[in-house]
Amino acid sequence: QMSTVTSDFASAYGWPAGVYVNAVTENSAAEKAGILVGDIITSINGITVQTTTDLRNEITSYKAGTTISITLQRLSRGRFQEITVKATLTSSPEYAD
Repeated sequence: QMSTVTSDFASAYGWPAGVYVNAVTENSAAEKAGILVGDIITSINGITVQTTTDLRNEITSYKAGTTISITLQRLSRGRFQEITVKATLTSSPEYAD
């Protein structure tokens, strides 16, 4: 599950704009890739995603079985750090608004 970190929210709280991960389904591609609750996804294969719609459109443009690079920001010791993980897509996208 995910939600959009709007530019207004990002500016007000010092967060990066992107897609906030609210929950990660057990045994999902996201969990296997190491995505955690609280991560903010900022790009897929180098293409910026700023909304849940952007993310959905980008992910669904690839076939199941494709491995993609996901760039995210993770809060660690009070600062966001950029991390890139690899995820292999399944036949049904594992996300919800």
